[in-house]
Amino acid sequence: MRAASARCASRCRTRRDDLLAFAGVLDEKLAAIAQRANVSDELVRAACVLLRKPRTSPACAT
Repeated sequence: MRAASARCASRCRTRRDDLLAFAGVLDEKLAAIAQRANVSDELVRAACVLLRKPRTSPACAT
């Protein structure tokens, strides 16, 4: 039972590390977009969130 638990913990650590590495790359790319557009990182992130919303979302209403 302990061996299975140790394997599971090891897989979780690996997945966590992969996810954190992906998040770091995403942060860098969003920062580069913000810099090129001369806007804040927060504005770029907000635009990404809006683009993911369905067109029927009240957040997309004009």
